[in-house]
Amino acid sequence: MTDYDDLAGVGLTLVVVLIILAVLIYNIVIILKAIFIMLIGVTVVMTVYGIFVGIGYLFLKMLGSR
Repeated sequence: MTDYDDLAGVGLTLVVVLIILAVLIYNIVIILKAIFIMLIGVTVVMTVYGIFVGIGYLFLKMLGSR
């Protein structure tokens, strides 16, 4: 009977480890997606910021040239 108990313990441990690994891998995918989305967001914000800076620079140059 102890053999079966040991096997059950090992099986349970393996199942728990597999579940934890699956959750971690799944969460890593979500985390990577979140980082990717944040990077895209930052890039878009910086691009928009750059566009506004360029417009402001051109505007000031036009004012300065008059």
